[in-house]
Amino acid sequence: MKKAMSPLISTIILIAFAVALGGVVMSWGTSATQQGAGCGQASLKLVSYEDGACIKDGTLYVSLYNDGDIALDGVKIGVIGDKMYSNTYYQKIGVAELSKANVEYPVISGVSKVVITPMFFKDSKENYCGQKGFFIDKIGECQ
Repeated sequence: MKKAMSPLISTIILIAFAVALGGVVMSWGTSATQQGAGCGQASLKLVSYEDGACIKDGTLYVSLYNDGDIALDGVKIGVIGDKMYSNTYYQKIGVAELSKANVEYPVISGVSKVVITPMFFKDSKENYCGQKGFFIDKIGECQ
């Protein structure tokens, strides 16, 4: 006469194990989705000047439109010429709002490209959405 676990008890233990494992997997999936949700909803467009953007006396002037589903806390603007310069411009841009960025940069001659990347704060950390950024190739002199 051997003692063994009854089939009913073993079935209940297997179901409890499956539920616990499912909860762990769901928790991992939820945290991964929440981390990437902000950039998936961020979007920014250039409100074009005649030449896309303009420069005057070491200041870059661009108008931006937030056409995404989340408010932005600023943008990172990079200026590329004979040197490179990058700085974060902290200006809240609500959903469906316009913002004019006037960014001063160190003396850079021959500006050929400007890179603009949306930024928002999440958990007190700056989050940059590089894949949602864009380049401006046409940079003229402001009138």
